[in-house]
Amino acid sequence: MALNLDYRQCGYPETELSQAVASLAEYCRELKAVASYESPESFLLLSKDENILNEVATLGNNTDGALLIGIGASSLGALAIAQALRPTKKLLVADAVDERLLKHAQEILEAEYVQGKKYQTIIVSKSGTTLETLVNTGALVPFLKNLDPEFANRTLVITDKGTPLWEYAAQQGWKTIASPISGRYSMFSPVALAPLAFLGIDIGRFRAGAQSMQEICLDPDVNKNPALWGAAATYLNYQHGKSTHALFFLNPLLRGLSRWWQQLISESLGKDGKGILPILSEASDMHALSQFYMDGPANVFTTFIELSSDAGTVLTGVPLLSSLNGKKIEEVTRGINDGIRRAYIKKKLPHITINFDDIDEESLGAFCALKMLETVYLAKLMGVNAFDQPGVELYKQEVKSILRL
Repeated sequence: MALNLDYRQCGYPETELSQAVASLAEYCRELKAVASYESPESFLLLSKDENILNEVATLGNNTDGALLIGIGASSLGALAIAQALRPTKKLLVADAVDERLLKHAQEILEAEYVQGKKYQTIIVSKSGTTLETLVNTGALVPFLKNLDPEFANRTLVITDKGTPLWEYAAQQGWKTIASPISGRYSMFSPVALAPLAFLGIDIGRFRAGAQSMQEICLDPDVNKNPALWGAAATYLNYQHGKSTHALFFLNPLLRGLSRWWQQLISESLGKDGKGILPILSEASDMHALSQFYMDGPANVFTTFIELSSDAGTVLTGVPLLSSLNGKKIEEVTRGINDGIRRAYIKKKLPHITINFDDIDEESLGAFCALKMLETVYLAKLMGVNAFDQPGVELYKQEVKSILRL
């Protein structure tokens, strides 16, 4: 497995974890039988859908970078994977309505085009009416048209068929793709796969990692299913007052996953007066948040995410700490991470550790599949619908009222 998971410090013995999710065995079997995109859980079909892979493969990747215009799950998935893998091609994301950020994006694009580089533009909105996406499209597309006479041939719109944006794209001569899934469970749909393919990322390996993990996480045997273990540990801690979940990324290359995971948890579980608040942390936060975690209210459950590596530069000139000379940087990193966890154990703070063998497409696909299924199982235990977001719809209605849309 590309990931190593350790639940021994979650605060509960294996017997209690097993009992907590015993009721989900039948649901596991139901999930394994999902065969239609009409099902709420149809995200399970994405990583095996060859039509998606073939359609994305026809797009090509002969540009020097990509501009992704979308908000929330329309951009967080692709951005998370790109930040972790650091492809040579640049990904620019317009995910907020802010004039300064838009001007900054224009400056970057202009500098790139002056150097002869070309960018693929990807516009993502399931409904085709997402306010922020349309505003950013209006701000950036005219600018790009002036830079690139072939702009229309380098523009892709991902939206549902027949939406206003679909029709507008057709009028402009832009390519369109309809995604069977959108939102926070769309990681293995064209919403994320298309931008990643344009960056030259191996989406076949990404999907393969997801397929392998998904198969494991659909097993009704709790002893073989890490998604059930994770759901059980989180649920038992939630039941006993730990309604804050610290997503603690000990490796900075993996922290891009944190915002994607944060949305997955908060939008799936925060409803009906229930919910788990995900907060984002990284190793440097131990100089900022450790006091709260160690001695603050006992309402925090933590998942550590780290990377194993024996490679690294050997230290030779560390001032004042000569005992470190001759050690690899990775040894020091591992010492810091182990020290953090040792402090947690001494304070009896419940936590899980997820260890990446390497940061590659396969391991990232496995992680995302694991967390989506874990969240769905957790929603079942909490008695909430993992697939709606009425609170989000409410804010959209208020914005439309204010702007008279």
